[in-house]
Amino acid sequence: MSRKPRILVLGKTLPLHDRASGDYRLFRFLEILVRGGFEVDFLSTTQTAIHKSSGKVEYFVRDSIFPSHKLELIDSRYISDLETIGVNPLNKKEIAPFAVRSAARYDIRPFLKESSYDLVWIEFYYLAEEYVDDIRCLQPQARVICDSVDLHFRRLARECNFNEANARYLVNSRQEKRKIGKRYRQHLIDQRRHADYVREAEIRAYLKCDAVAMVSEDDHQELARHCPSLPLLRVPNIHKRPTVAATEIPLRERSGCLFVGNFDHSPNLSSCVFLKQIGRAHV
Repeated sequence: MSRKPRILVLGKTLPLHDRASGDYRLFRFLEILVRGGFEVDFLSTTQTAIHKSSGKVEYFVRDSIFPSHKLELIDSRYISDLETIGVNPLNKKEIAPFAVRSAARYDIRPFLKESSYDLVWIEFYYLAEEYVDDIRCLQPQARVICDSVDLHFRRLARECNFNEANARYLVNSRQEKRKIGKRYRQHLIDQRRHADYVREAEIRAYLKCDAVAMVSEDDHQELARHCPSLPLLRVPNIHKRPTVAATEIPLRERSGCLFVGNFDHSPNLSSCVFLKQIGRAHV
């Protein structure tokens, strides 16, 4: 009997499928891989916690110390969810607060040495930038695909374009308008420099991989301009059909909108501000 092809998926966190659209997409993608006959291991480089007072989600590198009196780990439920769909989470053990060394970078080499993989799938360019050399060294037979999730440099450049073109004044905590000063103008310059830096780093990371997965056709076309020889794949958002009955109210008789988004992602916050400005949302 031939063995199942083995895939290692490397992510920043476990798929927080009920907290972010990209994580939901990844979770469903993993489910499809298992159903397709692949043996799938999942490895995350950070742990996830909820701040006990604010309820905010926070992340910290595995093998690092963290303030346990302020944070509550939430990885265990997402580990169980992965196991339910047939995925093997490699780092199941939660670290002991204040009992381990401090680390700025999670060492994945012990996991790479334990098994042989046909494919390594990496979420986000910055993980590819950080770990692709280790993967090439210890898994030389494996193909490496980076999932862009979105083109970060494109999104950041658009944010710069908008801020530079539309910033007319600042608003303080008392909702008072203030003229834009030197500090904010320097902020715009720094923001543009950061976007340029990310573009270079992102493209450099992609070129180290065998292929890159894109969500949208627009991102596909944009990256093809920068990396014309790099194979590009399309993996769009993946959603299950709703189990609840659709509303019987015709579209023309409805009003308003419901925006669902993770506000750790700045474009989602900007979208709500835009909807508020055009008078179609109650935020």
